[in-house]
Amino acid sequence: MVSKMEKEELDVREYELACRHFLMHVNGIGTTTAIKIVDYYGSARRIWELEEKEIWQDQKMSSRQKSNLIERRKRWDMEIEWQKLGEKGIKVVSCDERIYPGKLREIPNKPFLLYYRGRLPEETKPCVAVIGARMCSEYGRSAAAEFAAGLAERGIQVVSGMADGIDGIAQRSALEHGGMSYGVLGCGVDICYPLSNRKLYQALLAHGGIISEFLPGTKPEAGHFPLRNRIISGLADLILVIEAKERSGTRITVNMALEQGREVYAVPGRITDELSRGCHRMICDGAGMALDIGEIAEAAELAWERNCCLDWGNQKEDKETPSGKESGKEEKERKGTEERKAEKETKGAEEGKENAKKDIEERILQLLRKKGMNADEILNCLLAQRREAEDAVNISTVQRTLSKLIFMGKAVCHGGLYEVRNCHLG
Repeated sequence: MVSKMEKEELDVREYELACRHFLMHVNGIGTTTAIKIVDYYGSARRIWELEEKEIWQDQKMSSRQKSNLIERRKRWDMEIEWQKLGEKGIKVVSCDERIYPGKLREIPNKPFLLYYRGRLPEETKPCVAVIGARMCSEYGRSAAAEFAAGLAERGIQVVSGMADGIDGIAQRSALEHGGMSYGVLGCGVDICYPLSNRKLYQALLAHGGIISEFLPGTKPEAGHFPLRNRIISGLADLILVIEAKERSGTRITVNMALEQGREVYAVPGRITDELSRGCHRMICDGAGMALDIGEIAEAAELAWERNCCLDWGNQKEDKETPSGKESGKEEKERKGTEERKAEKETKGAEEGKENAKKDIEERILQLLRKKGMNADEILNCLLAQRREAEDAVNISTVQRTLSKLIFMGKAVCHGGLYEVRNCHLG
């Protein structure tokens, strides 16, 4: 039974979310502005309750935004609009709430609000984004189904875009093998897109969720999908690419994943297949080669441990332990986890300071702006600079950084020599 205090807290939360939902209906106010003004005023409710003269005096919004805010507020019924969401089974979470996905909170341009039906991905389990071509081959279909099934059987969640082809095949396979899957849409969560995946849409509601940053009722448009893709990669610990042309939307998602610090693996195919060229290029540029489901699962678990500062082995053991037993062991594991988390946070802070002082990526780019170099020459130059803790820099560090720079379009490699991309514009 909900206490009076808990009910009051719930009502306050819902009213604040309703006010934030209103803000997203104001033309000209997007994620960046919404975060900025809510942070400035302390809440969306405060913005909703501003006097008109106070709105005109605001220094955080443009004149057009202020005018649109005033006009939209005159026609807005807060209670009715919030009830519409509840009637459709749509839930809302804001970027500063505890239940907002932790990994997503750390990405650039995080969504201000997430609308979802069903559930959000579980923070206590690894999550893999399986993406690839819509018009896939039979080989791609088989690989997507096999990898997704293996991930599901190991308790690893699968996230994708619910599109035709690799996305939908992987998500269906995950569900069929008892796993959880989440579809991130480039439209409102109340719209099934594509319509051909209606059964998958309904299955995800029961065994996962449907997620979007777009307002309910928003139609799918081409410009929405790159934005959608950053959420797919942001929710994942690891990205698995199965069939992609050399120039495709999948590459955009991969670039976003790398900027977010995610690991990328690609499934190889025949060198004569156009749909394998994108994967082969990614592998050449430094992506991991996906050959075995066990290796991908292990890589996902390790990535999850790094992202969440937890031990996956302990998590799996907890799930298998009957309720009420081994409480002493659970307490010991919990304390151990807390100690590891505190230790990792301290270490992460120290590493962050060091990275700020000697940004390896920028140092390599500075070297390449002078002339083309191979990886060994770059390593020698870095070591010659004789900075503190330089023993952390080795050939593997250099090669990983070069691969990332290539993925990000900042560098190219020709004949074993790396150069800044601008060098080849002529």
